[in-house]
Amino acid sequence: AREVQEVYAEFAIPLLADLPFAQSLDLDLAGRYSDYDNFGSTSNPKVGLKWRPIESLLVRGSWGTGFRAPTFAEAFGGQTRGFVPIVDPCAGPDFATLPGCGGQQAPANTTGTFVVSGGNPDLRPEDADNLTVGLVFTPSFAERLSVTLDYYQIEKEGIIGSIDRNFILAQNALNGTYADRITRDPTTNSVTEIIATRANLLDQSIRGVDFGVQYTTEERSLGSFAFRADLTYLDTFEQSPAPGGPPVRRVGQYKHSTGTLARLRGTGRVSWERGPLAVSTAARYVGGVTNMGSLLVDGEHLEADAYFQNDWLASYDFESAKLKLSIAVENILDEMPPFLEGNFANGFDQGSFNSRGRFFIVRMEKAF
Repeated sequence: AREVQEVYAEFAIPLLADLPFAQSLDLDLAGRYSDYDNFGSTSNPKVGLKWRPIESLLVRGSWGTGFRAPTFAEAFGGQTRGFVPIVDPCAGPDFATLPGCGGQQAPANTTGTFVVSGGNPDLRPEDADNLTVGLVFTPSFAERLSVTLDYYQIEKEGIIGSIDRNFILAQNALNGTYADRITRDPTTNSVTEIIATRANLLDQSIRGVDFGVQYTTEERSLGSFAFRADLTYLDTFEQSPAPGGPPVRRVGQYKHSTGTLARLRGTGRVSWERGPLAVSTAARYVGGVTNMGSLLVDGEHLEADAYFQNDWLASYDFESAKLKLSIAVENILDEMPPFLEGNFANGFDQGSFNSRGRFFIVRMEKAF
């Protein structure tokens, strides 16, 4: 059981209007006070500013703090035990120089061990600072064109995540830490189990840029077209692999704990309408990443390919009958998710992709 009491307030304050280089200047203030019976209380403010120096340009920015209590699944979810690949420093040629190995080399042919993952009732809440600065450009020479550009920065403390098993092994071999999370065979020194349940990790830092463009043509005899594209460039993603460890850059990588962190992602759509008929096609792109969960091949982790998906939709509106018929094909090229060697659950990142392949949809909507 959990009891939460909250108070929230928000104010929209116009500061300037109809002035040179200040057609509008608006201030938004908000605040939330939350009191948890098992986590204590927290106050989180937010400040936003919107400035329109000229009619075609809007400059916007916001700053605020965040607070997230552990979910019931994170805190009390069942724990599982599965066999996964590991990189054991004690199995390498330098085992004698690593204090945590106890002067005994583990079997060099060890490829994996059992890892326990799941809930942790001792979790604490997460805290965050969020900053966003951007602009919206709607030029007068193209009335239906809109261009957006936003920079985002998210700083989190005590984030909840799964501890990286290889980091635990490396730190234990180097200085003997995390001994309570590793079990070794006393005879062979091989790793028989690692405890990698959820924990409050160190700081997480995320920075990136979002870009969007949208344009709609005028209605003509051939109909009208609408174009939209959105791109996200992930510049920084740093996260501690375990409590007490330094942040590690994860941009351009896949890990089970963080998922696919492609540097570039994008979506696009082109639509055409003429009377009751509408046709559209959409595209989705996810850049390739290094699979940090794979075994080492020539000293390097394997690469996962980029992903491209194309969808199509056609619809016809029978207005007199108040009937609309739609036919769609998702993933018309039948693209499979990038294969992740070492992901024994699915073979791919189920948080970013699905393995359904080409999929047909027929939908009929009738109004009465």
